[in-house]
Amino acid sequence: MKTRFRDKALIVPVILLFFYLVFRLIDTSAMINNFPFDYANDLSAHLAKLFFLNNYGFYDIIPYWYNGFNYTLFQSYPPGYYYAALPLLKIIKDVQLAGYISLLLIYIFGFIAVYFLLKDLSRIRRIALYLFFFANPISIGYLLRLGKLPEMTGWLLNLIIFGILIYYKDRPLDKKFLFFIPSYAASLLSNVSSFIVMSPLILGFFLIKTKKEKVYIFLSILISLIITSFWWIPFYKSSLTKSLGTEAIYTQWLIENAPNQFFTYTNDKLTAVLSSLLLIVLLYLYWKGNNSKKDLLFFLPIAIEAFLIFITPLTKAIVFIPVYNRPPVDTFNIGFLLISSYLFLRTEFPLKIKKVLEISLTLLIIISIIVSFSITPMYQKVGNIERETFELLPLVKGNFLVLENNTNTYNSSYSRAYYSYAPIYYNLTTVSGWIDQTLTVEDERRISRLTRDYRSFTSKEVLAMAMDLNVKSIIMYNEDCDVMEESSVIIKKTQNTCLFYI
Repeated sequence: MKTRFRDKALIVPVILLFFYLVFRLIDTSAMINNFPFDYANDLSAHLAKLFFLNNYGFYDIIPYWYNGFNYTLFQSYPPGYYYAALPLLKIIKDVQLAGYISLLLIYIFGFIAVYFLLKDLSRIRRIALYLFFFANPISIGYLLRLGKLPEMTGWLLNLIIFGILIYYKDRPLDKKFLFFIPSYAASLLSNVSSFIVMSPLILGFFLIKTKKEKVYIFLSILISLIITSFWWIPFYKSSLTKSLGTEAIYTQWLIENAPNQFFTYTNDKLTAVLSSLLLIVLLYLYWKGNNSKKDLLFFLPIAIEAFLIFITPLTKAIVFIPVYNRPPVDTFNIGFLLISSYLFLRTEFPLKIKKVLEISLTLLIIISIIVSFSITPMYQKVGNIERETFELLPLVKGNFLVLENNTNTYNSSYSRAYYSYAPIYYNLTTVSGWIDQTLTVEDERRISRLTRDYRSFTSKEVLAMAMDLNVKSIIMYNEDCDVMEESSVIIKKTQNTCLFYI
């Protein structure tokens, strides 16, 4: 005998995950008054680009980043989130507050999408699916804590697309399916990685439909690509000449050892194997429970993608597949967890397994929350080292750089964070930034040679490289200040920081 586990078994897990998600969102609200300067941080980059869009325009050359190298806004990054959040910034006039409100809206609209589109699940199961997706340790650590606002927007749109596909999986297409077109187009314009990861689901949907419906689906995809071609065609062309084409193969993390003590790929390998295996096992159990060839065919393409990720640490399989070797590992994990959560809530399990699941689900959720607490730090507020650096920024002249090795000393005062903060609040420019992929391979090497390897050179060599890049001011920390003082006059020095001109 096979049956689904009872809805009552979800009540405690839902309550636990709900309060944990609320706790994390309250903690993240510190961003309103504390600009993000720590290393676990993509948020400052997105706040800066939102600021750039408010002051410039689409495809404008932005002087604040890579000054002298013609950084073009959105040439190497999708613009969707920023245009969606721009009205908030226009109204609020505060980029940090606008960023936080936009984050809350993503969670709110995500709930609405799941609740109203996935009605093949009971009410408590829809709420559980939402929380399984947004409040799991990977989503909390990778999306919320890092502040990946564009990818969160992409996942919101992928939830909408998933709901549309599930609704029409067993129904004929009608005029309402036209909503797929703007949703799919917006997904591409918001985040390429999640768009790639979830695309096999579109293929599965295509395979289960009639010949006439296949034409409608093909035309819908084609129209979506035509609508968004103003962005993705220049993006593709740019990738052929810029370092984006050679550097952004993130699935290599599954086959490489950690290059240094800050980045480690052990967790990526472990979570990728577990999330892909989970999807494959649940699809098997789901298919055995309902014996539907249509459902198997629908989920089969994304299960194949999961299998390729599963075997990659041993075979390098996904690394050799163009396009699919690009998304970060956690983007695959989150996509697999979405499908796995849906399958889990829909599967009819053998009676003995069902009883074990009902007993162990709450325990599993408690363990996941504990793991999330232990590996994902709270939002880091502005500290003394940042305040000292603030004292130097009004004195900066011309293009500036922050040369630092603060990972172990402070775990904060990340150089790239200042490249976001300084343009917003001090109107300063830099020859670096957050989008190195927008540079040519040679220019990227010239800049990174100085910013990453400056301790390998003498103070005079550092000054020469800085002059070659048209850098006029450099901020450094602690013993680095003493080294540079041998060849340059320090303009201002605090207890732990210093500024000198070139």
